[in-house]
Amino acid sequence: MYPKDTQEKEDIMDYVYRIPCDNCEKTDVGETGRKFGKRLNERKTEVKATINKPFTRSWHLSILSKQNKST
Repeated sequence: MYPKDTQEKEDIMDYVYRIPCDNCEKTDVGETGRKFGKRLNERKTEVKATINKPFTRSWHLSILSKQNKST
């Protein structure tokens, strides 16, 4: 009997995930058909881009007008 090789979490495909935010109480819930590690890196890039933006009145209004798609 030969057991299957274990997969790293980052290599799993067709994955439903929940990533808690380090900066607030929100969590990112989603599903990806690609490798989880690639999606996780994309999410980290999105968060860094949001954190590095200046907090202006127009930015705040645009955030309020966006629909939160995460459950």
